[in-house]
Amino acid sequence: MTLSHLLHRRRWARLDGRTERGAVLVELAMVVPILVVLIMGIVDYAVLFNQKIGIRGGVCEAAWNGSRGIFGAAPNSSCSLTFPAALPDDNTQRIMCMVKRRSGLDQSELRVMVRVVDLDNPANPATYANGKGLMVCAMRKASSATHFFSSLFATSYQVSRLTTVILSIDPNVTFVGGGSETPFPTKAGGWSFCDPTRPVPA
Repeated sequence: MTLSHLLHRRRWARLDGRTERGAVLVELAMVVPILVVLIMGIVDYAVLFNQKIGIRGGVCEAAWNGSRGIFGAAPNSSCSLTFPAALPDDNTQRIMCMVKRRSGLDQSELRVMVRVVDLDNPANPATYANGKGLMVCAMRKASSATHFFSSLFATSYQVSRLTTVILSIDPNVTFVGGGSETPFPTKAGGWSFCDPTRPVPA
């Protein structure tokens, strides 16, 4: 093999190496954005799922305790209740604050509604008494923890609703009249998901 052949082969080897490195860089540039989006989506989904569990936990505990005459601590500045007009009774406010405290979330980000329902005839009004139902509902504006999908969550809300049977309370001593905080202005339907005649939201 002549010297010219050796030089020619070495030159092509260098070109092949550069081509392979260039192809790797192109492939990497195509894959990295997809991986970033996927990772951000997983993080946001995990955070939202955890927040949903927190809302459900707060609603569940408040409904169960409230249906047995256990109302928790009085409202304070950290509870940050927001009402459109007249304040509901003290026990209703205590149940609302219990939802916020037990959720483990920022209390200012939650809105709560409490109502007493007739379990046999949900469309009828009811008073706080044994055998009736105590319904507790909560809503929270969804948000992107990574801020990567903020535009997708602009009109998304997390909601939760639970009804429990009122038991072992003295109607002459305890009272819950129910009430609701001001819903988020951009929440479509407002508190419509807290209607006992409608299906429980997913």
